[in-house]
Amino acid sequence: MQPMENRAMGRAPKSTCLDCEHLSSKTRGEKLGHNPAHTPVRGEEVGLARWYHSIRYTATFPFRLFTSAFTSSAQHAESVGMASVFNALSSQCPNLQEAEIYYGSRERSGYSKPRDECGFAELHNLTKVSIHIIWDVIRTQNFSLAIMDLLISECDGLQDLHMEGSPTDSLQLFGFLDDTYWGRLGNFTAKNVQFFTDDVTDIGRWNIFAGFVHRDAYMERIYFSHTDIVFLKQIENTGTLQNLHSIQVTSSLNKDLTPYRLFKMLPRAAVDNLWHFHGPIDEKTLPLLAQFHSLRSCIPIMKYTLLPQLTLALPFLERLSVHVEWNERYRGDNFNHLLLTHIDSLMTMGSLMHLAGFMASISLKFADGMRILRRLASLRRLRYIQAKTIAEGGWVTINWNAEGNFAAFR
Repeated sequence: MQPMENRAMGRAPKSTCLDCEHLSSKTRGEKLGHNPAHTPVRGEEVGLARWYHSIRYTATFPFRLFTSAFTSSAQHAESVGMASVFNALSSQCPNLQEAEIYYGSRERSGYSKPRDECGFAELHNLTKVSIHIIWDVIRTQNFSLAIMDLLISECDGLQDLHMEGSPTDSLQLFGFLDDTYWGRLGNFTAKNVQFFTDDVTDIGRWNIFAGFVHRDAYMERIYFSHTDIVFLKQIENTGTLQNLHSIQVTSSLNKDLTPYRLFKMLPRAAVDNLWHFHGPIDEKTLPLLAQFHSLRSCIPIMKYTLLPQLTLALPFLERLSVHVEWNERYRGDNFNHLLLTHIDSLMTMGSLMHLAGFMASISLKFADGMRILRRLASLRRLRYIQAKTIAEGGWVTINWNAEGNFAAFR
């Protein structure tokens, strides 16, 4: 079972997926995502060491590129710029709809004059672009400006944009929000991305961000994770984000994003459409959270004593991960006994399908552990429970029989 935030790609028949992989001489024996069933095809015009093609059944026509030259010496580097790759794709795959790029070259970004060299201009059908930095590589303005230039100037039909820096080295896209416009962009995700230089004030950052949202009238969802949006907590203008349907801020650098701040930041329409919240909760902010009527996923950070109030305030949650502050003295049987005193408060959540966080410390070695799981199994829609099984933080799956009754755990 994957974490709550992850989503599996939907599948539909009769679509083609092109999987490409470029490896340095040092890593060809350790192929990233290698599938032996793939047939290698030489692409000399692109400069790739080898290509792997496969047929998959997905909802669109995605392209996944791995450029991973992990060598530390420049003379051994075989990284290929994405510019040349997309030049080849523009002639070979003119109907490409999705581009998913995993970039991991240490030596160079592969760009010099991106607009002149890249074939993005020919890929008019691109609707979804994902850029993942999988190595601690990118701090060059050359790379960042290239991404901005290509996406802004060529992808006028883009509907879904995902940009993700490495965990230890954020992707710097200074100025990306300033003049960006996509008439059809509906989903915008940024993880480990730095949009502003240090000299831009919080007010200046907010004005730029609000302008970005206003220009893209179809924007339905913005998701920021570990991204510099600390300025959001200072916003007092309730009417600024009239066009935004939903905003998700998870594990950002802003540690003070409470329901109160969200209410101050978002218009009523956005509050009514908010589906996910992750942040601190206390006695004062819990009543505000209850007004998020469309909320279906929640990761509240709170004291365990607030669990009964939380479940009453949000009875329609489908995914819940409760990060509570447990006292150090609770361990083993004592810990499970404490959980039993709060477990009944979850019984009002008839829509719950995933339960994590709060139950991650249940020990199935003790009698109360299985007793708690069996009690939770009375929730008819509950399928996955995070619990202390063989592996720390593992997931227990509830199996139901044909009559819809509890059958077993696995």
